[in-house]
Amino acid sequence: MRILFLLIFGLWCTGLSAQKLNLSGLWKGIITQKEGGYKPKYEFEIFLHQKGNKLYGRSYVYVDNIYAIVELQGEIQGNEVILQETRIVDSRKIPGLEWCIKAYKLTYGTPNQTPTLSGSWMGHTQGNPCIPGSVVLSRKAARA
Repeated sequence: MRILFLLIFGLWCTGLSAQKLNLSGLWKGIITQKEGGYKPKYEFEIFLHQKGNKLYGRSYVYVDNIYAIVELQGEIQGNEVILQETRIVDSRKIPGLEWCIKAYKLTYGTPNQTPTLSGSWMGHTQGNPCIPGSVVLSRKAARA
């Protein structure tokens, strides 16, 4: 009986933490790509809108004079954030470059009192796999 109570209590607490975690807003940082990609590091932003534990928004990746704006959706699972890009909304690229549609597995944390999302990504272009990498983002305050 005690184990059942602890299991139910643990699941209840997990549900509460997902509801308390508010990820809505702008997150900025860096996305990397392992050797063989166009560049090893890109500027990266995600703007998220949260409804319960569901997330909706757009990602913005840019380097030099190229960029991509991509719609995404996902969900919060405890301190884990799972995001999936769905379609490229706008982009500028050089000949021969294809943008990756990415899936992210990120972890929410607060090192040094700063809200962060960090983890890994993998993706594909027109059915071909992309060279994967990592992401580190921090929350940015809204400005008027």
